[in-house]
Amino acid sequence: MSKAGYAGAVRWYQLVSGGETPQFLVLADRANWAAYEQSAEEKLDSIMEKMYGKDQAARIMRDARSAVRSQYVETWQYRADLSFVPAAKQKSR
Repeated sequence: MSKAGYAGAVRWYQLVSGGETPQFLVLADRANWAAYEQSAEEKLDSIMEKMYGKDQAARIMRDARSAVRSQYVETWQYRADLSFVPAAKQKSR
């Protein structure tokens, strides 16, 4: 993604225990609500075309999509007022 010039932060996670496997989660950071609007150049199909050319990108995307059983989208927002962050322990003298 960085080679294609995608500037957003993307993190991948894999379920390792419980539930149906294999299962993956991708988190893409957004600075604000307006950042959810993507230009055509930011869409995965366009990024893949830029990196691999139209025909190879289409083959890769077809294969990737056929390997996905289901997908859904969620929006998460960090709320400090609902989060517990323990205070740092002070060293005893």
